[in-house]
Amino acid sequence: AYPRNGAWLNTTDLKKLDIKNPQRLVYDPVTLNLWLAHKAGVSRLTFDGALVATLPVKKEAEAIAVTPYTVTPTLTLVAPPNNAHSNNSRLPITLGFDALCLDAPCGFAADYFSRYSLTALLNQQPIGNLFVFDAATHQTSYTPVSRLPEGANSFTAQATDSFGHVSNSVNATFTIDTFPPLITLTTTPPALTNQPLQTLIGTLSEPATLLLNGLWVDIGAAPEYRFSYPLTLTEGANTLALTATDRAANRGYLTLGITLDTIAPTAPTASLIQAASPANGQPTVPAT
Repeated sequence: AYPRNGAWLNTTDLKKLDIKNPQRLVYDPVTLNLWLAHKAGVSRLTFDGALVATLPVKKEAEAIAVTPYTVTPTLTLVAPPNNAHSNNSRLPITLGFDALCLDAPCGFAADYFSRYSLTALLNQQPIGNLFVFDAATHQTSYTPVSRLPEGANSFTAQATDSFGHVSNSVNATFTIDTFPPLITLTTTPPALTNQPLQTLIGTLSEPATLLLNGLWVDIGAAPEYRFSYPLTLTEGANTLALTATDRAANRGYLTLGITLDTIAPTAPTASLIQAASPANGQPTVPAT
């Protein structure tokens, strides 16, 4: 017997197992056993040559069949996930290599996967030969050398092993977005007011989350992505910091200041009011 690397493993003397005139030999890859047809019947042996059992037959077996052994390469999209949004215009793409043997993981070493041939298209342009295989993870990756276009980008891939077995297809779309969302105020409170209750009303340029001084602001539906947030100002200077974050993690900022002044000025003191003689027909009344 010889293992996968071709080195001699062991030798079994069939005569000692009462197997004479063997005619047919079949290897069962599922159980890793050998089935041997001979004059006395059909014997089952383990891979290291131990006899499991012999099934007697009236006539010499003419054929032995086992379950067909199928190897199916598998391909998975590791990153980015399908329908992802990213602000990285040179977004890396990573695929995972594996294989199923009779619908169960084969457990092959990295050397098997390193011989996979990859067919891949990014925006209909072939890039399969540009992927780099990592033996430690059984993954292969590609990083674009130039900026990807803004908006939707399409990606498809399929792998073929060294025996010509073809994997499943991977189909994905991801969006490149490097522009921050714009915050537009449609109703702006005055910079100076004596009214503590105000409302901040505005819109966003795209779907995004919105924080006002760290507090969540509800956003309406497309196409305006409108928001309306009630404010209770405190006496003196108030700083309103708005932060919008879109699906690609771009952030847009808007900051404004509002001063609340509800305290009336002190009335003048009558004893301090003095009337001066008119000058050029204009009276002067100094006061404190």
